[in-house]
Amino acid sequence: LHGRNVSELLDSLTHTLRSFSPPKNGEEDEEEALKIAIIGRPNTGKSSIVNGLIGDERVIVSEEPGTTRDAIDTMISFNNRKLVIVDTAGIRKKSKVKTIVEVKSIASAIKTIERSHVVNLILDATEGLGNQEAKITHTALNYGKGVVLVVNKWDLMEGKVKEEDYLKEIRIKAPHASFCPVVFVSALKRKNLEKILEMDIEVERELRKRIDTPQLNKDLERIMEIREPPSPQGKRIRIYYGTQVGIYPPSFVFFSNFPELIPQNYKKYLERSLRERYGFLGTPLRLKFRKK
Repeated sequence: LHGRNVSELLDSLTHTLRSFSPPKNGEEDEEEALKIAIIGRPNTGKSSIVNGLIGDERVIVSEEPGTTRDAIDTMISFNNRKLVIVDTAGIRKKSKVKTIVEVKSIASAIKTIERSHVVNLILDATEGLGNQEAKITHTALNYGKGVVLVVNKWDLMEGKVKEEDYLKEIRIKAPHASFCPVVFVSALKRKNLEKILEMDIEVERELRKRIDTPQLNKDLERIMEIREPPSPQGKRIRIYYGTQVGIYPPSFVFFSNFPELIPQNYKKYLERSLRERYGFLGTPLRLKFRKK
């Protein structure tokens, strides 16, 4: 990092750089309702979880997979925060999608992800996290949404497997979601359900977290001291400075002499380093690199 008053200059440039950030997706004040999507395969207990959270039987609960056909919005208040909980039809594998109703339900679920702030992916503890859940998680993160993994029916697994061992298996199957929190619950026993909402609120707080430009660049210098950027094709890459340009999700722009030569593994290193310093629990990060 070179030059004087760089941080002050970057702060003044931030307004201009907003155009680099993702489309505005809930960059609102804290009083606006937090929109929470409840997503998962059919019969994982999504509706039972919603009923437990809202203390009502508004959502039809059935043992028949796919009972919930349409997205249902429910406004509640929790810890002095307004929340909108949306329960959707289960997302099935394409091979199992047989009816027009099911196709529309899946489309509705994807739209629900798009308009939410935080996505709760409900897993059946007896089945674990499969390829479809991993894809749903990837989709939600690509949309810039916070993600909380909720392992339901944990009462059926207690005494059979430890939470830490189950968690390790999830991390192996979904390494792209290693920063997403996991909550173990039982909708049937009404156990640990409030922890879901507590985690949703915490993740949403991370989605709108801002890092001061001076602090960011101070830490950036330390990050590059630990591991310097590579020199591909004999060209020494320099990253001069960076600034945060957006939230929902947190988005950063870094200025370099050769941004096009920065390899993916170094970009991943920068992301991991930012997470180690600032948290960003359950939150995707957007890192962009620009020419200086």
